[in-house]
Amino acid sequence: MQYRCFKCGFTDDIKRPLARCPICGGNMRILYDADEVGFKPDDKLPGIWKYTCMIKLPLTEAYSLGEGRTPLIRSFRLSRKFRVEKLYIKDETRNPTGSFIDRGSTVLVSMLKHFGYKRVFCEAKGNLAASLSAYSSLSGIKCYVKIRGHIDRGKLYQILLYGGEILSDERKIAPYYSVYPADPFLIEGYKTLSFEIYEDLEFKVPDSIVVPVGNGCLIYSIWKGFYELRELNVIDDFPRLYGVQEDVCAPLAYRFQNIDRRECRKGIAVEINERRPYMGDEAIKVSRDTGGRIVSVGSMDIIEALRDLARYEGILVEPAGAAAFSAFKKLLEEGEIDSKDTVVVLATGAGLKNPRSLVKALSSLEKSVMIGGTKKLILEILSRKPQHVYSLWKSLRERGLNISKTAVYLHVRELERLGYVVSEYVGRRKILKVSGKITCMKETED
Repeated sequence: MQYRCFKCGFTDDIKRPLARCPICGGNMRILYDADEVGFKPDDKLPGIWKYTCMIKLPLTEAYSLGEGRTPLIRSFRLSRKFRVEKLYIKDETRNPTGSFIDRGSTVLVSMLKHFGYKRVFCEAKGNLAASLSAYSSLSGIKCYVKIRGHIDRGKLYQILLYGGEILSDERKIAPYYSVYPADPFLIEGYKTLSFEIYEDLEFKVPDSIVVPVGNGCLIYSIWKGFYELRELNVIDDFPRLYGVQEDVCAPLAYRFQNIDRRECRKGIAVEINERRPYMGDEAIKVSRDTGGRIVSVGSMDIIEALRDLARYEGILVEPAGAAAFSAFKKLLEEGEIDSKDTVVVLATGAGLKNPRSLVKALSSLEKSVMIGGTKKLILEILSRKPQHVYSLWKSLRERGLNISKTAVYLHVRELERLGYVVSEYVGRRKILKVSGKITCMKETED
């Protein structure tokens, strides 16, 4: 068991917590020898510590709030809607502070307590700081937080109520342990998601897993979990790992496509809006090596996915989690995910942690809808016969409307978002039809 730097290859025994490489500043990972670990979960242990067999760290006590063991929900209603056979939602909203990060915090804080640390510092957007504050409070470590960028009130209140202290200059509290998103002990906790998914699928590996990607730490951690299972000859193959970012800030999605685009704005999914991801190289590598990729989705697609998960499955997620479901729909439509695949979508955090996004989603539902001539014609055609976008485009052209396929697609997307058009998959083809909301339509000019 030892640390190893991703960048320069530096190695060291685990004699102290080591967040970054002391030689080059690169990300560190923890490696085990095959004879040190074995996949023998112990259900008598709390939270993720049932996998102590796979987390062989020098600990005297584990500080747990019951994190992990979250449900892998078979999504029957959404499966019917999108014509897929085996769609699962890994509901990480059930964790103690409402996000998957609790898995990492229990490991990291337990290590810090073991090595005698009394202060921990974290510069973060929200979920990491909230989780770290809770576990620090449990262990008696003082947690200090420097807010980076925008933070929702829900997460700020969590930090303060858990006893975290907001400050602007960390130099005032030295000495302390500084936490950043790619800390190797956080990764050790996150990787337990892979073990749970494998167990919950009756010891089978899914075909695909769709993961929100900000810093890239989570998708790498899931790969690491499956990698360790393969090294122990527990499994033979990896799942395809698909990462997703919001299109207003998607540096890894563009890098994956070899597109040089550096613009990054704040979107609705602030938890994954990262201009310079800490583990960007690792995220791209594991998605590519497993046959997946990193995609981007739009803000309205995320809101639509948030509503789908809430209405069809009763799971209220924050936008980062909804982005993963939006990406699933995109990959299915593009034929990259097959309707017969076993697919797991990660719902990474609870929606009530991000009330602003819920207000946006509700306002888009309640918005007064003004339908113009082109959209009226589309609705008229679909009311007579459901059809796919290409045949709809041909029907519009036959009616004398000079319109591009792209414009038809945009009109249809808007009508779907407003609830006037619904879709279902017949094989791999997306068929459009009108909903029962047409009678509420208001008329105006295009």
